[in-house]
Amino acid sequence: MKNEACTYILIIANNDLDKLRRTVDSLLKQTVERELLRILIIDNASQNDTYSRLIDYEIEYPELISVIREKKPTTKGRLLKRMIRHLRYAEVGSSMILEPGDIICPDLIKNANMILRLKESLGSLIYETDIWDGQTIKSQTPIFTSNCVIT
Repeated sequence: MKNEACTYILIIANNDLDKLRRTVDSLLKQTVERELLRILIIDNASQNDTYSRLIDYEIEYPELISVIREKKPTTKGRLLKRMIRHLRYAEVGSSMILEPGDIICPDLIKNANMILRLKESLGSLIYETDIWDGQTIKSQTPIFTSNCVIT
């Protein structure tokens, strides 16, 4: 049965473990209940120890994090297509794509889910996030300015 409150988070890793750690750590600090999150990380045939470190996350958080490894490096477009295919079978209500290095505020997923539930006719939500290092926020220039719901 589909859980409309659950969020699926998709991340592509390319030899960028340090950036990825910051992203995963910010996801682990989310105020939404852990059972309402699923994180899928695709390792794009990293040549360093990125994959083995990702497996450590999967072992530590088996209900939360899943890792897939590509044997050969491939384009980001193909990886996103594969992730979207994954979503067809996911029992979640919403999804989010993050880049390694993205750091999100602790309430972001909880607030996004609340907005999506309140706005029943809303099909998607675009977040223009600021950069947050855990202490200070640096505002970004918005990309989307019309015909979008921006939070």
